[in-house]
Amino acid sequence: MTRFRFAHVGVALGLIAAGVTSLELAQAAGSTGTASSLVPIAPCRLVDTRPDTLVGSRSAPLGPGEIADFAVWSTNGNCTIPSTATGIATNVTAVGPTASGYLTVYPGDVARPTTSNLNFVPSSPPTPNQVTVGLSGGGGIKIFNFAGSVDVIVDIVGYYVPSPTGAGPQGIQGPPGVNAVNPAHVITVGTSGGDFTNLITALGSITNNSATNRYLIRIAPGTYDTGTTGVGLKNFVDIEGSGQDTTIVTCQCGGAASPVTDGSSATMRAESAAVVASTTSEVRDLTVVNRGGGAVGLGIWAGNTAGAVSLHRVTVSAASATANNFAVFSNQAALTLDDVVAQGSGGATAVGVYFYGSPPSASHDVNASASGGSAENAGVVMLTTSVALSHVIATASGGGYAYGMLLSTASPVLQDVTATATGATDSRGLYLTGSSPTLLDAVLTGVGTLAGNSSSYGMYLDLGSNPTLTNAAATAGNAHTAVGAYVTGSSPTWIGGTSTATAANIDGSTETASGIDLEGASGAAAVRGVFVRATSVAGTSTSGVLDGRAAGVSTLDGVRVTASGPSSTGVVAATSGPAQLVISSSQIAGGSSSVTNTFGPSSRILVSNSALNAPVGGFVIVCSYVANSSTGFTLSSTCG
Repeated sequence: MTRFRFAHVGVALGLIAAGVTSLELAQAAGSTGTASSLVPIAPCRLVDTRPDTLVGSRSAPLGPGEIADFAVWSTNGNCTIPSTATGIATNVTAVGPTASGYLTVYPGDVARPTTSNLNFVPSSPPTPNQVTVGLSGGGGIKIFNFAGSVDVIVDIVGYYVPSPTGAGPQGIQGPPGVNAVNPAHVITVGTSGGDFTNLITALGSITNNSATNRYLIRIAPGTYDTGTTGVGLKNFVDIEGSGQDTTIVTCQCGGAASPVTDGSSATMRAESAAVVASTTSEVRDLTVVNRGGGAVGLGIWAGNTAGAVSLHRVTVSAASATANNFAVFSNQAALTLDDVVAQGSGGATAVGVYFYGSPPSASHDVNASASGGSAENAGVVMLTTSVALSHVIATASGGGYAYGMLLSTASPVLQDVTATATGATDSRGLYLTGSSPTLLDAVLTGVGTLAGNSSSYGMYLDLGSNPTLTNAAATAGNAHTAVGAYVTGSSPTWIGGTSTATAANIDGSTETASGIDLEGASGAAAVRGVFVRATSVAGTSTSGVLDGRAAGVSTLDGVRVTASGPSSTGVVAATSGPAQLVISSSQIAGGSSSVTNTFGPSSRILVSNSALNAPVGGFVIVCSYVANSSTGFTLSSTCG
């Protein structure tokens, strides 16, 4: 019996080329705006008004009702922006507000708008928000502070320049529209009254299909059982049902061949063959079911095709194969998903959607789930691919390992992603191995099982994974070991969001909880504006941030870290290597101590401009290898 696991095969594809966004930016009161295109840049800091970390010309917070002017054109702060820029894309952060208020960012030569870009309350942690703003005729912006005093940080991530034609270059190709090309022929399939009663027979009747002689097969409501024979798609032949759950194509298809090489176990498949050089087809408005009939069961399989296959408003399921149940499998195919529900269940390994070596494409509105696999379950798997995904819900539950999303040697762009893993011995919301994706607006959750020595991770970064995360929330809980973000041998950049871990007292044994755990031989994590929290009931090791790296320099900037429960520490260094952890402009609190270094002198923690808190009888700073440039903190007597 064949067992197909998440094998590491092939060479990773490159990152999707950065696109260019076009929009209109108003530059003066009453102006109709200038059509402009975004030029992405490496993030640079234009303004930081905090005296200890000063960037730019202003070294004082904004007072109540104050309006501050900032130049953007030319070189200002750490940024160099050309005079052709009409606007900038920024992350604006409010630090240390003394009253409830808001900031308004606007072009330097227009009347102040009555809207806000960023809201804050007293004593809140550093609060970031994305702001796109036009520039004045002289290349500047204004920032208004409503109440109290507040320091301001402005980081530029891109600038806009005029578009000669009013629009930027074409972006990533979206999914094909319905009936984008009018078919020359329409064939109907129905339980009665159609041209055919069987979909396979209808496809077999088509022999003259081509790019200039397209076909459409329309299927009436009903359930169409193809027995044990799958449906082979044809080039330039689209298949249209009467609606999901209204038109159902089902098969008890199965075999022993790996889907990396063969799609014969699929209810519906698209592939190249000796007589068909490629398959260009769209399947829409129906449900596809594989009821299982062997070791491997596939719902829809696209592979070894130079054409373009699209699924639009389709529900796919694969269940009951003894080894592998994959609802949608793309084997090096240009497969596009739009409004697709994919469900894999049962066997040893279950997967909702699997992209293997697929060329760059863009899919969106995907709900992928996997459950019931005794060994592994994964909502979405991406292996050696750079397919872009947006508006994705990926869930996995049960088994030895559960992955909401699993990426191996993959570098896609992922936007608006919810990845959840539950009920496994090892549950990981997002698991990266050798991958460097870009994630925007992600919710990553791992929830363990109440039985056994379980572990859960919001995200798990392994083997040189260097993702860029913006506004990501990582949560782990209900396990002996719970880690919001586990980072080993990797160097993520994380701006904005939360990392939370809660260990459950499952059977009276000890627990471990960490908001962020940095491990491995090296790594240089950069975390900015993230709220980190760890909690356990009976844990012997509870830390907001645990640094166990052997080497490298990691930074925490503008973060808020809290740890609660027995033996809890805000930040702890637990390595004998020459690793360094640099903490600035942050708030750190722990039940036993705020910052602890259990090794030295090779490992060091450097703290500046930060608030450290610990309860009476606890230690603010433990060990002399913690360097603190702030005043008013007394080192514990345990320091050497």
